[in-house]
Amino acid sequence: MPEKVTKEINGTTFILTPFGAREGMCVLARLVRLVDLGEIDKSDLGKEGFTSGLMLDILRSIQRNITSDIVSEVLDTFEKQCNWVNDQGSELPLHKVGKVHHADRIFACNYNSLMQWFLWCLDVNYSSFFGISPEEEDPPEE
Repeated sequence: MPEKVTKEINGTTFILTPFGAREGMCVLARLVRLVDLGEIDKSDLGKEGFTSGLMLDILRSIQRNITSDIVSEVLDTFEKQCNWVNDQGSELPLHKVGKVHHADRIFACNYNSLMQWFLWCLDVNYSSFFGISPEEEDPPEE
């Protein structure tokens, strides 16, 4: 099982357990289906790793094709893999437990933090697929 990864985002500490292979592939398949290859500059395809321009094209395509149902489904899946640390230092699940949905409370009216968390979850789980290691801040040089 992959090791847990910790990150602080705007004062809240999150602990993410990366997906196992099967669940990770299922989420990736849902996201990849949103990419319209007709919108992608194919001159960068086939090169080792993804260039920043190609990544931007892919993200724009996903943005145009994504629905609220898919957003909700993917966020729910990531939430189940993630805990957060409260003010008392207790580690609590981010996903809904009973009537308490911590993610809704933590990210309410704080969409910048939600996007940082979401992009971090993508990075932890899929950076190797996109040819960028988690330690790198920029894509590899061509």
